Amino acid sequence: MSQRNPHFAASLMLARMIGRQLKEQDLHYASQYTLPVMGRYRRQLLDKDVGVYRYDGLVVLSQTRSAAVLLEAGSIINRDEEMTMNSPERQEIIAGAVAVAMREFCERR
Repeated sequence: MSQRNPHFAASLMLARMIGRQLKEQDLHYASQYTLPVMGRYRRQLLDKDVGVYRYDGLVVLSQTRSAAVLLEAGSIINRDEEMTMNSPERQEIIAGAVAVAMREFCERR
């Protein structure tokens, strides 16, 4: 999510809701993006509990006129994670968590 987005507070709320739902499904965010070794890929962690990072480099996040988040559900660089992500069960877990968070977000708005 981007702090340049005019709806930053709503974006942060949505990102936290998604992160919370994923955490409740025992899915954890990639914490390595805070490490100096990540160099130019290093990101500011806005919510350590549920894994919300700041990223101002995408126009779709920073210039849109609505709440906007980017969900990266895994990394295909890691072969084991790629295989897990390819399973219908994992896809259902992720989609379900996002759907619950979106419903909650819409109800609050």
